[in-house]
Amino acid sequence: MRALLLIGLTALTACTVSTNGGVDVDPVTDLMGDWEGQLSPQNNSGIVGAVAARSAVATTGVSLSIAGATSGARHPWHIHRGTCGSGGAIVGDAGAYPVLQVGANGQASASADLNVALSEDGQYYINVHRSPQDLGTIVACGALRD
Repeated sequence: MRALLLIGLTALTACTVSTNGGVDVDPVTDLMGDWEGQLSPQNNSGIVGAVAARSAVATTGVSLSIAGATSGARHPWHIHRGTCGSGGAIVGDAGAYPVLQVGANGQASASADLNVALSEDGQYYINVHRSPQDLGTIVACGALRD
């Protein structure tokens, strides 16, 4: 029994090592962590915002808030792979991101739970789109950093 426990502890210790001569040997923690970012206006929108994400192995919870939007507007948003303007793929299911509903004060917020983790080796950004009918026009964008 002690031998089995010793083998298990040795394996666990090996999994917690982050580098070995500059080579990453801990892929589990590569998919865990906190991310954040600031959104800047695009296309003269005046919309700014902030985003926070928490990634844990196979899921990511993300929260977004914007300000400076037009009252009553509806803005789809997504995390994408790459950098602002690169046209990267949406992370997770596009349907998992609820549309931002702007209040009378020009502010909106939303949260999404994604069935995918963010990798520390990846680059990610947030796009806020003009409307559900005009996904091609970006009104705010910002890098997501860990």
